Amino acid sequence: MIVDRGSHLEACPRGAMIESIRPLQAERVSRGMGPCGHLIFSPNGKQMLADTYSVDGKQTLSLVNSASGDLQETGKFRHEQPEHYPEDVRCDLHPRWSSDCSMISVDSIDDGLRGIYCYKCDCANEV
Repeated sequence: MIVDRGSHLEACPRGAMIESIRPLQAERVSRGMGPCGHLIFSPNGKQMLADTYSVDGKQTLSLVNSASGDLQETGKFRHEQPEHYPEDVRCDLHPRWSSDCSMISVDSIDDGLRGIYCYKCDCANEV
């Protein structure tokens, strides 16, 4: 998992997909957890949320410690293609932090309907 602390970046198996108007200044934060994901630092910069695209009908959400690179899986979400849909249906998790780092939210179709799920997070003061 590679991140540029000032640009939009998504980590992919083929390499990093970067949109930046300045030269890349990247550092490896963690070894990652699988195919492509959305990465977002917490407002205090101590943690990062990372998600995966669907693998075998599941999406994974993980918490990464920015200082150590330790990665902790925090949840799995069901993401299966409905049989009656003729096209690919995708709902990326797009994890987000509350401004005080006490809550995270994700988009998901885990219960069969598209929705926003909010969770308490006990990592606001962790390093």
